[in-house]
Amino acid sequence: MKRYLAFAGLDGNLDALKALEPVIAERNPEALLFAGGVNCEKCVSSAKKPDLTPQQAERYEKWFEWLGKQEIPAAVIPGPYEVPLEAYLRAGMGAEVDYPNVHLVEGTLWEVGDTAVCGAGGTLTEDTTSEYPEVRLSRTMAEYALRMLGRSDRSIKVMLLSTPPTGKLGGECGSKIAGELIDSLHPHLAIVSGPSAHRGMDRVAHTWIVNPGRLADGHAAWIDWTRPAEERVELIEVPSLATS
Repeated sequence: MKRYLAFAGLDGNLDALKALEPVIAERNPEALLFAGGVNCEKCVSSAKKPDLTPQQAERYEKWFEWLGKQEIPAAVIPGPYEVPLEAYLRAGMGAEVDYPNVHLVEGTLWEVGDTAVCGAGGTLTEDTTSEYPEVRLSRTMAEYALRMLGRSDRSIKVMLLSTPPTGKLGGECGSKIAGELIDSLHPHLAIVSGPSAHRGMDRVAHTWIVNPGRLADGHAAWIDWTRPAEERVELIEVPSLATS
């Protein structure tokens, strides 16, 4: 696999998936890479330990059903507001049974052809306590989740993070942990979920780091590993969703 469509940040807007379908048909990706964000903060209860609402359950079901029906290999991780996390993971595991093309790569290495993919979802932070409902992952847990990626012998290693690094790709939403994970494991490609205001790409040694922006805002990214290095990453717009 060498051609990937990367996106993140549905933010509760499942209609954005329908808008993405013409892009998939035109580009014909070999894999879909999703860096989290089915829900947004406004999508979940303000209770510290919220129950799964019928709306969230339906959203997870429709999300994984849409992925499965694309019949394209897809690697996904949860975002910070996929709460309760157990419900998202349960829905994802069920989808893996129903749709062989769906792969929940949270702490799990998926290897196919010359590509290896692994991810760590949620907010990366040293402080895992919070009065708000949020999936939080400590440095140690993130290192544990991603440990197998460093051991893979595949020629293209892909990391998915639902937290961007600090700097131009994350701004105030970024985490030092994200940057340090990328620096320590040296993936060839890191897809991070960040705000659309900081969408873009960066290159550190042989690693391409890409914040595709929020799909809810009409943003995604195309990665083609068959192109020359300087042309591999392209930020793209989803016409019926893009606002700028």
